[in-house]
Amino acid sequence: MVILDTTAKLIEVALDAAPSVNELHWIASWADMDATTFVPGAASGLTTGTTPVTVVAAPASATQRQVKFLSVFNTDTSNATLTLRLDTGGTDRTLWRGVLAPGEAVQFVDRQGFSVRDAAGVPKLISTGVTVTTYAQWAGIAAGTANARTLAPIPAITAYATGQAFEFLNGAASNTGAATLAVSGLATRAVLRPNGAALIGGDLPADTLIMVRYDGAAFRIANLLIGAASESAAGVLEIANATEADAGTDNTRAMTPLRVAQRRVASATKSASYTVVPDDNGRLILLSGAFTLSLNATSILGAGFTVHVHNTGTGNWLVNPFSLETINGQLSLTLPPGASCTIVCTGTGFHTVGLSGTYVYDSGAQTMTAGGPLTLAHGLGAAPAIGDISTALECTTAQANWVVGDFIQMGSGSRTDWDGTAHAGYVIWADATNIYVRFHLTNVALLFNKTTGAAAVATPTSWRLHIRAVRRLP
Repeated sequence: MVILDTTAKLIEVALDAAPSVNELHWIASWADMDATTFVPGAASGLTTGTTPVTVVAAPASATQRQVKFLSVFNTDTSNATLTLRLDTGGTDRTLWRGVLAPGEAVQFVDRQGFSVRDAAGVPKLISTGVTVTTYAQWAGIAAGTANARTLAPIPAITAYATGQAFEFLNGAASNTGAATLAVSGLATRAVLRPNGAALIGGDLPADTLIMVRYDGAAFRIANLLIGAASESAAGVLEIANATEADAGTDNTRAMTPLRVAQRRVASATKSASYTVVPDDNGRLILLSGAFTLSLNATSILGAGFTVHVHNTGTGNWLVNPFSLETINGQLSLTLPPGASCTIVCTGTGFHTVGLSGTYVYDSGAQTMTAGGPLTLAHGLGAAPAIGDISTALECTTAQANWVVGDFIQMGSGSRTDWDGTAHAGYVIWADATNIYVRFHLTNVALLFNKTTGAAAVATPTSWRLHIRAVRRLP
């Protein structure tokens, strides 16, 4: 606020030199106040060359004149140097002094102070003799090529100056690396990141509003849209949430120390089909039920990845590598109950270390028929070893003092018994797929009375045969 509070104070304007063609226009407005009244006032006129002109006269006695607005507009065809000053009754005090180009104006606004506006009415500052906008001047849609943009703001600039700022809509192509910018046909200048570093591909995205500011030698992006970080480029790195951290398949997000600590667990139990992820490296996975353990691609898990697995359940788990990748040279591996191993990624496939466990086959109750065969698929994956097949008879109808529910261990392999009067028994053999049984032509088995020890030929309908076979890993 400028206040004239005595009858000797006034504001005047004077030019350093006579204008070429037209005197400058000036406008002023104020408010007069005394103890009881408020009276607005205004005046306008022209400069008179180098002769001072009063633009705001002194107030009346006992009145305070508050200057609200003051403007001097250059209507001449040449630059004009002028001074706005406060005359305090013979002593001058400069309020503002500067050069106005044709079409420019200097303005004073109450509570805002002085500013210069260009021919388009836009506020400006004066810096080292070059007019510099205090805001980002709109420059339209950038032309040129992706790495060599050109701007044509209106009005055009005639020189670069520190602090100049331009906003523009980038073209249809993003930059691919270092880029330059030329404004109003002036020489090209490099475009840099806010910290002065060279641009990388994508720093000037296509169809995006960009703002740059001149630092005296180059333009720096003021609103750099930083893309996502990667293993080869700096950028914005998102924080993974709990679900993303548990999945362990996203290579573009980071985990906080808390999330890392939460994921650094020694073991995990899986009771449904599960896919092994990089975060499982070094972990013990306990398996229950009968499901599928899928292995992520070797390109994701990486060479040297290890995971320990133990089937603690009662069913088989199927280990499936990704696509056509293999484990121990096979497309899959079955882990029976109790089996455990360490699975190691070689970079192109998987191998197991310390594979141990036992495949078990139980035939359940089988009907015995004299002279008949039995063919039972065991699913062990290989023929059980000699001695790893055992048999037992289950009593289903009482005979020879044996009662329903009694079991008689019959040993393993073949049984060909003779009580001195008759042969009885069966033979057993196996291959990688089946267990085979052939019963004696007339007598399926020889028993001994549970209480007397007397020999007796088993009645086929009173007994059922149970076969148990095992295959030990590896």
